[in-house]
Amino acid sequence: MKAFKYFAIAAISSISSLAFAEQFTYFSYQEGGYAGRMLVANELAHGTPVQPIAVHIQTVDTSTHHECDVWAMESTASRIKSNGEISTSMRVVDENKKATGETFDVVLGKSAAVITSSTPSEYCGVSAMFSGRWVRSQGETGGENEQREEQDAL
Repeated sequence: MKAFKYFAIAAISSISSLAFAEQFTYFSYQEGGYAGRMLVANELAHGTPVQPIAVHIQTVDTSTHHECDVWAMESTASRIKSNGEISTSMRVVDENKKATGETFDVVLGKSAAVITSSTPSEYCGVSAMFSGRWVRSQGETGGENEQREEQDAL
């Protein structure tokens, strides 16, 4: 009986750990003279409470090399999940993970994500952008340390 009790506790612990584990997906961007990458955390996470989706977006104007570097956190109250897609609103956050008041919308689909923003981000200036279609990619091409630093920051 004791062995069963310990086994049950271990099983429950491992299931709840999986439910709250951060899961990362990657997207790439090539549109209108801009190129970029996006790391998405918790897109596939399940559990209660709902884990907010977090994103790190980096784009560059390929002609001027002006860069855009945006971190954002989902407003979970706005999440709509339908037909295998997640539609939600993201709040841009500063280096202290505090919301800036800037928002954009994202639809995460099976093969791509679409980001729409009505105004340029203060983190991009007027000559860089990240709105458009982002294609899901297999993984990150950067070094392992770079990936770990981004994941730790999220």
